[in-house]
Amino acid sequence: MFLSICSIILYVFTGPYGVFFGHPANYGNTIFTLAVSYLFFSDRSKYNIKVSLILLLLGLLCARSKYIAEFVVFIYLIFICKGRVQFNVRYLITISFVAYLIFILIASKLSLYVAGVEDGQARTILYFLMPSLLLDYFPFGSGLASYATWFSGVYYSPLYGLYNIDHVYGITEDYYDFIADAFFPALTEIGVVGILVFFKFWVRRYRNSIRKLKNGNNLFQYKLLLIIISYYFIESIAAPTFVTNYGILPVIILALLENDCYDSKNNSLLLVRGK
Repeated sequence: MFLSICSIILYVFTGPYGVFFGHPANYGNTIFTLAVSYLFFSDRSKYNIKVSLILLLLGLLCARSKYIAEFVVFIYLIFICKGRVQFNVRYLITISFVAYLIFILIASKLSLYVAGVEDGQARTILYFLMPSLLLDYFPFGSGLASYATWFSGVYYSPLYGLYNIDHVYGITEDYYDFIADAFFPALTEIGVVGILVFFKFWVRRYRNSIRKLKNGNNLFQYKLLLIIISYYFIESIAAPTFVTNYGILPVIILALLENDCYDSKNNSLLLVRGK
């Protein structure tokens, strides 16, 4: 709570691109992580749920499309969803409505990425070339530090010249600040095999949450796990959050939610397994 209040005050007084956060997305990630952490380590009382909601509402000051999408998912899972998410007609209609609402809220931002505006052009092109690279370097990919990662800019990858995108703003050898501005294009480095393993990891996380739900664990635990999974997938569309310091704490909470050392009934961590 203290860290959240400090973050909000610093953001308001230093500005979205101030010396402390440097970028509004960093503020949004900070508030989201702190709010989810607060909810995880507290009891599930209405008071604590409201506190987390207030923190997330103040996080909307970042005005980032990804954060808005994550906020909508949080609202849906915590306040609207009454049980396990199922793929029947009722849930598909509800999820479609939620997805449409998210699209309306972030449509202007998406248009920047697709329209070829300078700071969105690099990300769009890196996505566009993914299928070609996956086919050309089937099945194990182009190799590490070769495409859409920061070190593919530091040690400038020959692939950018080979595919004639080394002139694109943010992908040039002299200015590669937008070369790692999304996570999913980086999966090209590990190819089709790596992508299958990557998605298998997340499918396993979801199946484990369902298994624990069937074993009588708290429904809230299941919802919190879905919120974190959604957070990573939304962030990865247009940010490398999954491999940054902001991605550490949510994945630790994800591990604790799955691990037997977390007692969902008493909302506490167990020092000794089974006790």
